[in-house]
Amino acid sequence: MLFCFDSLALLMLGLVVTMAVIVIPYSIRYLRAEPLKHRFVANLAILFILLGLFYINDHILMAPLIFFGIAVVFARLVHHNTQWSAAKASYHSIIKTLGLVWLGLLISCFGLYWGTQEVSILQITQSVPTTTVSLFLALSILSLAILAALWPFHRWLVATLNAPTPVSACLHAGLINAAGFWLARWAPMLSELPWLLNLILMMGFASFMMGWVLKQVAPGFKGYLVYSTVSQMGFMFIQGGFMLYPFMVGHIIFHALFKATCFLNQSNCINMTTDNNTTNSSYGQKVIAFILAIIGTVIFSVCAGLPLWSFTNILLVQTVVLITLSQILLNGDIFKISKLFFYGLSVTLIPLVYGCLMRGIDMFLPGSIIDHLQPLNSVQSGVIFSLLAMWWLMHINLSQLPVARLVTKKFMVFCVNHALPLKVLTPHRTRYQHKVLS
Repeated sequence: MLFCFDSLALLMLGLVVTMAVIVIPYSIRYLRAEPLKHRFVANLAILFILLGLFYINDHILMAPLIFFGIAVVFARLVHHNTQWSAAKASYHSIIKTLGLVWLGLLISCFGLYWGTQEVSILQITQSVPTTTVSLFLALSILSLAILAALWPFHRWLVATLNAPTPVSACLHAGLINAAGFWLARWAPMLSELPWLLNLILMMGFASFMMGWVLKQVAPGFKGYLVYSTVSQMGFMFIQGGFMLYPFMVGHIIFHALFKATCFLNQSNCINMTTDNNTTNSSYGQKVIAFILAIIGTVIFSVCAGLPLWSFTNILLVQTVVLITLSQILLNGDIFKISKLFFYGLSVTLIPLVYGCLMRGIDMFLPGSIIDHLQPLNSVQSGVIFSLLAMWWLMHINLSQLPVARLVTKKFMVFCVNHALPLKVLTPHRTRYQHKVLS
């Protein structure tokens, strides 16, 4: 069969249809004064159709063909304004990157067919991976890591900063999620390849860290969203490395809806980039926030049907929920009476809703996460420890130390230069340096 309509494919197809219903009407209004708006909307509709076909496709040799069409149509959308030199530079950057992704996908898909003599993707995922099949699968995942804009392959995503807003929404909420879908689709085979899972985990963690740092100094709101996506895709790969595929699929859906909202409603979302300084919170506030966050994490675990304490891969999700809730409470200043009720409600309602949604996705997808709990290995333990250490360092005022202050400034200048787009935009300055004033 050419197509597969299992629960994973239906979830992703539903997401594509939802995004099309939101983005296409917005595009018609967005380009109402544009002479070529009909061509743009037609290309956008074709892109959504091809994305849907990619998600329900079950023929291993059809995947590169469908992705080729996706790459061509997406590049045409970015280069909609053919008179703009910056758009032309973005077009060439995207063609090179997506062409590389397509080549890797083409070689890997033909290699997987050659190694298994199967054309059905579902049948291949259930087979025992040989060394040859494992290497071709690793190549396909590396290709999709470039598509996911994982660091250091993220520069092509920066090149889309000047794309029309509907294209940015479609990219961050649709196209880029294909990498996460590919990981989830190959989950049965990946579970037999711990070395590949560790590689996925390390790539994801590096991208998560760099994306989080670079978004702090990114130029403009769209730049902030671009590097936020780099960080979020990194976290998605971390979940894949922990074999938490139901949570990864849920992350894809929530991230898509969130990013589409941010891009299509930028004027009301700019304040979301303002980060409060939690280092000024007193120790009493931090202790209370931490205790409330633990309560919220317990609520989430109960609603999601997870064990309250288990040194297994599920500890990653519980750690992230704990950190997120504590940051919400500290950023909101829980000692202000006017906000006490709101944040008290958040610490119970957010984990309750999130836990119930993840429980629903886990029940909808084949195989419960409870049946696939795995003890943490050294790499996974190191990632969880690093996340907790980073969260702890965020609450320490290192600027009091002269050496730390100097190193931090030089590092931030490096990040500013690294975050600037090349050729695709024309900022007033394209290079910065740190200078100590006497």
